[in-house]
Amino acid sequence: MQESNQKLCVACKSPIHPEAGVCQHCQSSQKRSKWKSVGTFLKWVGGISAVLSLLMTMVRVNDLYDNFRREQEAVAELVKIGNLQREQKEYAASWQSYQEALELDPGNSAARNERVELALQWLRNIRVMGGEETFTDIAEQLFPVLYRGVALSEGKRAADLIAHLGWASYLKSREGRAPREQAKEYFEWAISVDERNAYAHAMYGFWKLFTGGELENAVENFNIATVNAGAQVKSEVRHLHLWALLNRNDPEFDKALLQFANEMCQNNESIDQRTRIRILQLYERNWKSARWKAIQDYLTPKEHLATLNFLTQDIDFPEFKTRIFNLIRGRLEAAQNNKTAALEILQPLLKTLQAQGHYNLLIPEIESLIQEIENVN
Repeated sequence: MQESNQKLCVACKSPIHPEAGVCQHCQSSQKRSKWKSVGTFLKWVGGISAVLSLLMTMVRVNDLYDNFRREQEAVAELVKIGNLQREQKEYAASWQSYQEALELDPGNSAARNERVELALQWLRNIRVMGGEETFTDIAEQLFPVLYRGVALSEGKRAADLIAHLGWASYLKSREGRAPREQAKEYFEWAISVDERNAYAHAMYGFWKLFTGGELENAVENFNIATVNAGAQVKSEVRHLHLWALLNRNDPEFDKALLQFANEMCQNNESIDQRTRIRILQLYERNWKSARWKAIQDYLTPKEHLATLNFLTQDIDFPEFKTRIFNLIRGRLEAAQNNKTAALEILQPLLKTLQAQGHYNLLIPEIESLIQEIENVN
């Protein structure tokens, strides 16, 4: 009974008298310290505070994650919009979309890479309106992006980018904002990185003719570019070749232009409508018999006719131009001894013009040509 009334020491847990103030075994006080109670309370408070702090941290982390996720979704959406705008050739708007994406996430690789592609495409298809942006405005905006691309690339990719730096420099030189020779330095740099780079050679060939270089020298660059270009790039190379020839008003270049257009006709290559209309101006300037002699030997009559038909297909010309082209067609059929085909073109044309009741410069040309054809045995 006596043992049942005993209690255990708060320290050593030995049995002691219920009313003992000090343990007879370890001499520990059996009275509860108020500081211990306070300490216990503080421990509880600390524990609760830690739990609350953890919960608040988790909430903040969750908010940060949600914000990050929403930000990444916004960036992805802006990149997608920029890509669509680029496909539609809305280059300034596309640039702005990529820029907004990079403001949200400066290190976003997709936005950075797509902006480089935009810079390349924008330079190759650049258009400016009088009184608005200049070539220089756009080129200087794109220079830093291209240089960053060069720094992170090598081989063919680096050479592509360097060639476009050269093209940007050429565009600036057209406005007197860069030395002409600067573009040449970029093109030669690109070729030193990738000696058969299609863009570098095509742009270099164009630059040579633009600056008064010899045709044969430039054609060598264009030929290297054509051989080493993929299907899509080849089309761009061929158009650069065409426009390089169009920019030179000289009989040597007129001949080269028609021969090159004929080559593209034989290969069934595509030429955009704007370029075809420019090439056709050569025929329009030389439709009179006296001037026709200057270009008639550039191609055979059969080649001339095929090239003319190739260039005029699917274009809705004004009536007076259609009549000029038909006169030339009649002349070319006659040159191949196709009397019937020639007269089937020329006689209805003459009748239509005479019925209008006023003088037309085409009439004497057509009458003379018909007479020549009918006099041939």
